[in-house]
Amino acid sequence: MADLKRLAEDATTRAAIAAGKDAAKRALDDIILSDEEKAKRETEKAEVQKSRRWKYIALGVLGLCLVVGVIGLVLSYWQYFLLAGLLGVGALYGWWRFRKSRSAAKESKEAAVEAAAKPAAIKAKAEPVRVVEEPEVDLAAQRAAAAQEARERAEAQREARAEAERQIDDELAEMKARLKK
Repeated sequence: MADLKRLAEDATTRAAIAAGKDAAKRALDDIILSDEEKAKRETEKAEVQKSRRWKYIALGVLGLCLVVGVIGLVLSYWQYFLLAGLLGVGALYGWWRFRKSRSAAKESKEAAVEAAAKPAAIKAKAEPVRVVEEPEVDLAAQRAAAAQEARERAEAQREARAEAERQIDDELAEMKARLKK
């Protein structure tokens, strides 16, 4: 932990020193440089800003051409996009119908199995197999029982500690009695 603190302090110190050196260098350059050198620096700075501005303008024009190209593609091939949308809607409708027919087939299959099971049970002169449902578990009763059990355990622990303290107090009293004799 101390190492991390020391590393953070060292990094902060280095950053502060570097910023101070840079500020001192700029201030010194402003004092030392002649008017010609200052003008030269300003023109270089203006050239850098001008080239950067032209780069941004070129990127903007390129982006605009790209957007116009995409719009032109969509406009010239709008029929295909419309066809793709119609095919998508048709596929969605087909999937919906397929799911519906599959669930209907599943229900009819279950009904057929139940219908076949009843006559077989009657022929065997036995009752159909019935599934016995387990009674629902009362969660509130279980939680209450668990809470009661936890209270009983805590009470037993308190009693055990009190008994241990009483035994220690009794032994201590016996020792004091022996020392007084």
